[in-house]
Amino acid sequence: IIKQCLSEQGVVEKETIDRDGQTWLLRAVSHANRQGAVLTIININRLREAESEVRRTLEMLRTLQRITKAFYFDVSSDFSTVYIQIGLDDFSGKEHKTYPRAWSMEKIHVDDRELFKKTFTQNVQSRTAECVVRMWHAASEDYRYVDLGALRDVEGGWNVTGFDIDDVVRSRNTAVEREDILNVVLEASPIIVTYIDAGQTLKYVNNNFCEQWNLPRDVLLGQPLRNVLPAALYAETQAHIGAVMQGERQDFLWEETRADGSRQSLAFVLEPVHDSIGSVNGFVLEAQDVSRFYAHSGEISGTDLVLAQAARHSLHAMLIVEIETGNVTFANTHAMVRMGLGGNRHRLPEGTRISRLTPDWTDKRWVNWLSGLKIGESAIQQDVSVFQQGTAFSEADLIATVTSINDKQSAVIEVIESPERLAALRDLQLRSRELAISNRDLEQFASIVAHDLRAPLRHINHFSEMLRQNIDPSREQETLELTGLIGDSAIAMSNMIEGLLQYARIGTQNRTFETVDLSECVRTATQLLSRAVSETDAQIRIGSLPDVHGDHDLLVRLFQNLIDNAIKYRSADQTPQISINARHDKSWVLIDVADNGIGISEKGAPRIFKLFQRLHGEDEYPGLGVGLAACLRICELHGGSIEVDTSVQSGSRFVIRLPGVTE
Repeated sequence: IIKQCLSEQGVVEKETIDRDGQTWLLRAVSHANRQGAVLTIININRLREAESEVRRTLEMLRTLQRITKAFYFDVSSDFSTVYIQIGLDDFSGKEHKTYPRAWSMEKIHVDDRELFKKTFTQNVQSRTAECVVRMWHAASEDYRYVDLGALRDVEGGWNVTGFDIDDVVRSRNTAVEREDILNVVLEASPIIVTYIDAGQTLKYVNNNFCEQWNLPRDVLLGQPLRNVLPAALYAETQAHIGAVMQGERQDFLWEETRADGSRQSLAFVLEPVHDSIGSVNGFVLEAQDVSRFYAHSGEISGTDLVLAQAARHSLHAMLIVEIETGNVTFANTHAMVRMGLGGNRHRLPEGTRISRLTPDWTDKRWVNWLSGLKIGESAIQQDVSVFQQGTAFSEADLIATVTSINDKQSAVIEVIESPERLAALRDLQLRSRELAISNRDLEQFASIVAHDLRAPLRHINHFSEMLRQNIDPSREQETLELTGLIGDSAIAMSNMIEGLLQYARIGTQNRTFETVDLSECVRTATQLLSRAVSETDAQIRIGSLPDVHGDHDLLVRLFQNLIDNAIKYRSADQTPQISINARHDKSWVLIDVADNGIGISEKGAPRIFKLFQRLHGEDEYPGLGVGLAACLRICELHGGSIEVDTSVQSGSRFVIRLPGVTE
């Protein structure tokens, strides 16, 4: 470099590394007055190490910012300037490195500016500052919640770390809002409701519970159940608690004499509450006063009760009408459907008029017809237009018989259908049964949303809070672990939702019921599981299987789930052995699916067909707990059933009941 310096008559610099690995800067400058050069040798090893460390730190910050939606900036001591460091471009919409003070204030939501000023301007004595505000997000053109945490530097300014926590805050606000709505509903409910934990301690009571036992809420909460209920009622409840804590829904009727000598009848329901891994951690106790119902039912003779039940479930629509007013005082299931009130109501809405049954007949026309009849007389009107499902209508014959009920003239109306219409009604009954199954599933969905799906969200909130508190470049590994846990919780929620969707689609997709070859269904299911069968050397023996009446695709899925379960829950020291055989029971086909796996205990058997109920931890046998619930739903949609035989000594044995093919 000296020769180069002399030839060029200027400054020449070069970095070099000595034998010890130290970095040196050689700098040669031509002498102004003499023939020669001035050589300067400087050790810049620490400078290069510092530059390398800065680059590594910057890259780490950028990586962390991508993972956690974090951003960083500095604020001058007089709050006049914001110095952008990293990650704030999506909020600013710019790429400049400095912004005037007005920028920072304009970006903060107008309702949060006072909090921002108080935190970063008035809090001059503290070394740290923290607040959550809404900041304008230029990329999405909306305000987002951010968590700002700052540390005062040596010059009096602020080093600010921000986290975009908008998704977490909005999810938490939604959960709180739903919880508030639920509390309002429970407090307004006429039903007595309380939540009791696994230690039988009262954790929640609604207003009706307090009124029933005449105790204030603050006294009841935290009390053992035995200290609240009367001794005899507690003993009856205790007889059911064991089954509830095993996951079984319980109900019973309790009758007692009040202080005034009257009788009170309470219908109790005990519903288990499960945690995120399926374990029962308490139960909800509900009670409803049904004294009036039982008082009235006691006045009905046995014969009258049988006749009332027959009328309620008749294939004909039947109603009782007060002739003077035209008000309907009784309607059976089919009459309810015809009047557009649905088939699941237990009582009529007050003021329901008979004209609701007919699109052409008014109240006046009905009253005029019925008023011309005497008690004991009957009359018929042929080919009258009546509603079928509340909107569509068809022709039917009406038979009216006048009688006296509670000293008022009333008419019993019967709607007579043709054979074709009766066939349509039978189809309606089948659909009503399917609707009942769907309603039960909706109740399970509501329970899952209230308990199971909320758990991953709580985890996300918890770990996000831990991440916020522990963010530090020197703790990168811990930060990555926390973000991993957040991701796992989100995936768990996604998987549960996907499981719910798959389960729900079973009952909503179009189905074709026809003669189905069961042997072909089992072979197809085995082919779909060919990889698992091959990896485990599973042996599947298929006996002589008859034809059944059902949907081919649903039956394939039924056997696919059962075979997959047999392979998954196999014994560690045995090759999976699965046998499928059938036998006849009158018009039914009974299919036995047996394996040599780990088996199902008698204690756990009642839970296995419930959605998201698992007998083993995720680390032992991964899965969602949807497969057997789907099997039950498929069997019920065929009008059949499935159960587990707990009497077998080893392995598992499922018994499926499906309708056979009629000649």
